[in-house]
Amino acid sequence: MSSPGRSLPQEHARRASRLFRRMARTWGVPAVAKLKVVVRPDLRRTLGRFFPRTGLIEVAAGVLSGPGMEAVLLHEAAHAAVASLQSDSHRPHGPDWRRLMVLAGEPHLRAARWCEHRTRKTTSRPGRTPDALYDHRCPVCHINRKAKRPVRAWRCAAYVAAGLPGQFEITRCTPRAVASRHR
Repeated sequence: MSSPGRSLPQEHARRASRLFRRMARTWGVPAVAKLKVVVRPDLRRTLGRFFPRTGLIEVAAGVLSGPGMEAVLLHEAAHAAVASLQSDSHRPHGPDWRRLMVLAGEPHLRAARWCEHRTRKTTSRPGRTPDALYDHRCPVCHINRKAKRPVRAWRCAAYVAAGLPGQFEITRCTPRAVASRHR
């Protein structure tokens, strides 16, 4: 069973409340101003999610430390507004949701995944060189991924969601550094 989440820190709660009130006026959907947000440290595959029955938005703990928090809250608030309008469009990012994002001035925000923030464990057999030879690190939030080869297509999802390029810095791991991480 998953944990219920914890309240937003006071500063973040004030920012969220201001954002929700502004969007409620912009979109003409008063229910958006009443949205509640909790932090879920166990969220790994998504930055945030909205539950229509409870009017609750859950955000991953890592969202609070980056500039993408408002983008994630705006994205989820648009889902809440579409649900409140009882739209015929049942697609999560359908025409009604996109229209609200244009009204909010953020037409480019789409779904973003958090999978860059989970690193897979690289296993090493005795007597073999470990698999990870390249370290891919976000220069802003410092999360990292490891791979056998440089992967220039990987991006930090939190910063892409915030409208930034999200490119990782790629460095080659020395065999000694790689081996020491696996002991």
